[in-house]
Amino acid sequence: VPLVLPAATSPGVSKLSPSAWQVNVTTAQQGIEAARRAKNCLNASEAYVLWPKGDFGDAVADGFRAEFAKLGGRIAWQKSYNPGTTDFRAQLESIRRTAAELARRRGQDTTGLAPLIFSPGENPTEAASMGEQASSNGLKPRWIGASGWHSRQFLLETSGRMDGALLVTDNVPDENRPAWKVFAQKWRASGTDAPDRLAALGWDAVQLAVLPRLPPPTPLIGAQSDIELDAAGRNNTNVD
Repeated sequence: VPLVLPAATSPGVSKLSPSAWQVNVTTAQQGIEAARRAKNCLNASEAYVLWPKGDFGDAVADGFRAEFAKLGGRIAWQKSYNPGTTDFRAQLESIRRTAAELARRRGQDTTGLAPLIFSPGENPTEAASMGEQASSNGLKPRWIGASGWHSRQFLLETSGRMDGALLVTDNVPDENRPAWKVFAQKWRASGTDAPDRLAALGWDAVQLAVLPRLPPPTPLIGAQSDIELDAAGRNNTNVD
C-alpha cells in the first residue's frame, strides 16, 4: 500500500515501508545541506557546532557533522545546550580558545577570530544572545543556521548581532512560480484563505501519488518547488 507523507520531517520515516515517500525535506537533510554550503561555498576547513538538545537539534546537527566530515572538513568543537538557554558565554569562550589554539598552530594571527559556527536553534532569542555574546568575546563568527531561524522574529531580534548569517530552510514558496499559481488559483476557488506551505505539500503529495514520474534524479514539478528525490526515490532532498 503506497504511503505518501507530505509534512513529516523526521529522518527515516520513509523506511516505515518500501512503498513510503517523504515529500517534505528531513531535518537531517537541512544539516547535510548546511555542511555543503560551509565547505563548498564558504571554503571552511573546520566547523564548530552548537545545537539545542532535542529531536530537531540533534537530527540537524548529526546531518551536518556527518556530511562535513564526508567532504573532508573537521569538526573542531561541538556541544549541545538545553533549549531556552540565553547565556552562552562559556561555550563561546571555549570556541574562542579552540579557534585561537588552532590558529597559533598554523602560525596565523589570533585577533579577529572568525570561526564557522553551525547552530540549528529554533529560538530567535537564543540566537540573539549568541550573536551579542560572541561579539563581546572578540569573535566574528560566520554563522549558519537552519529553519528555526527562518522567521521575521529572528530578523528583529538578531538585527546588528548576526549580520551575514546564512541559513538553510524548508522550501520557500515562490508565488511567481507557474505551478504555484495553478495551485493557488484552485485553492482560492474552493473558498478558502490564501494557501500556505503545508497546503502546497499536500497538493504535491497528490501529484507524487497519481502522476507518471521519471526515475530520480528527474525532479517532480511541485507547487512550492521541485521535489528532488534521492537515489532510493523516496526522500525529497531539495533544500533552500
